[in-house]
Amino acid sequence: MNSGELNALLFGAAVGVVVSTLLTPRPGREYRGRIHGKVKDAERAVREKASEAKQQIERKHCQISDALEAGRQAYQRAQQTGTVAPTT
Repeated sequence: MNSGELNALLFGAAVGVVVSTLLTPRPGREYRGRIHGKVKDAERAVREKASEAKQQIERKHCQISDALEAGRQAYQRAQQTGTVAPTT
């Protein structure tokens, strides 16, 4: 999830809380409870998305590291066989 999607999610959650609060006739205590529940739901969703994003980043980091190491090894083999001129 990129920062734009995260901002959109948070904005959407805030708008949802405000709209539901304004359109539903309830006592103040009940409003606060509902708002608290919706904020907790939004927080949970954001945490889940952040966790998913972190896992994706970690997977990509591993893929890039593996690719770099494979490239280094291929270059070293090419140098040893004389197919690539040594660096100075």
